[in-house]
Amino acid sequence: DLNNLNKLLNNDPNALKQLFKIFTENFKSDIKMLKKAQEAKDLSKLESLAHKLKSTFSTFGIHHTSKILLEIEKNAMNGINQEDLAGLVFDVTHSYECACDEIKDILKIEVV
Repeated sequence: DLNNLNKLLNNDPNALKQLFKIFTENFKSDIKMLKKAQEAKDLSKLESLAHKLKSTFSTFGIHHTSKILLEIEKNAMNGINQEDLAGLVFDVTHSYECACDEIKDILKIEVV
């Protein structure tokens, strides 16, 4: 849902394109680091990255993924449900890829 984001940007399509380019390009590495932290069982790094990404996904209206990131953050912080973390990280990765595809289609921008 882009309504809130459009309001924040005064319905400026160029600003929206720039913001989405930042999302697709800059957070690609964070998603990769999230996966690596999970594979290495680096719970501190996993918690930190999940916290950072949670706000971003929420800002972009991707609330389902933001909730998954909150779950990753809590599980990593408490050291529980480590066996579920791989599935949750996969869900976040998949959601990010789908969001990039949708952004590309909506805004007709090149996603690197």
